[in-house]
Amino acid sequence: MKTIRIIVVSLFVVMLAGAGVYADSERIVARGDGIKVTAADMAAMKKASKQAGQPSEKALVDGTLRMKLFAAEARKEGLECPAAADKGGFDQDIALARCYLEACLAVLTLRDEAVESYYRANWQKFVDKKDGELQDIDADLRKIIGERILAAKKMNFGLQEYNRLCEKYHIVFADNGS
Repeated sequence: MKTIRIIVVSLFVVMLAGAGVYADSERIVARGDGIKVTAADMAAMKKASKQAGQPSEKALVDGTLRMKLFAAEARKEGLECPAAADKGGFDQDIALARCYLEACLAVLTLRDEAVESYYRANWQKFVDKKDGELQDIDADLRKIIGERILAAKKMNFGLQEYNRLCEKYHIVFADNGS
């Protein structure tokens, strides 16, 4: 009888310890309208991230939330994403987020006035080093300038879209979130 009691008490202790681990993984870090970021999501993000070193807690929360928000928008828009078809859970969110970002960036446009403005503002970059003459703004140079501008726009776009979606989904951070 004493042995059975010891076994029951031991099982009870093990179950409590397991419940504590489970409860921590379900700890909500950020939430909003239909969006929830848990500690388990952050662990999955950390595992999926291939960055050198450890991201800060804030960077991990922001990165995980960004994936969740972009994935939610991809689902809402019915965006086709073959890369997400065979995945589940947070891996699917990551794939959907990438597809969403690529689709948004693909429609970014550049006006001719922006290329010319960049050329005039940064004319020093377009001086021929051999003869000191200013390069003519031809089709090749327009393409190079356009790529530079779009690269800068793309870097800034992700942050702007993240901030817009945080407002749209009424995101609230808990604990040590952002």
